[in-house]
This record gives sequence, C-alpha cells and structure tokens, in this order.
Amino acid sequence: MDVLRRGVETTVMVGPEGDFSIDEVRLALKNGYRSVSLGTSRLRTETAALVAVHMMQLKNQK
Repeated sequence: MDVLRRGVETTVMVGPEGDFSIDEVRLALKNGYRSVSLGTSRLRTETAALVAVHMMQLKNQK
C-alpha cells in the first residue's frame, strides 16, 4: 500500500533508540498513523529521519 500521496501533508515519526514501546505504537495506530519500514538495516535516529525525508522527496518527483 502506498502511504505517500503527492500534495498531501505527511508526518514522519522516528522512534527513539530501542524503538517505540508497544503502547506508543498502539496509540499512534489508534490516531490514524500507519507503520512503514525504511528497510532491514538498523539506522540511527538522525539517519532515519534523513532517509525518510529523502524517500518522500523522491516520491514527489514523479
């Protein structure tokens, strides 16, 4: 499922070191957030944020 839509504001939440707690994940899902993956590699918080924004920019160039 494609969660990015051109022209639609998107919020990215990057988990802390050690990941989100299950309660935090449940709360986010309950409030309409969708879970996505940036791949199988473990990324530092700073890197994950940059990768997410870059992927969004690539998607919006099409």
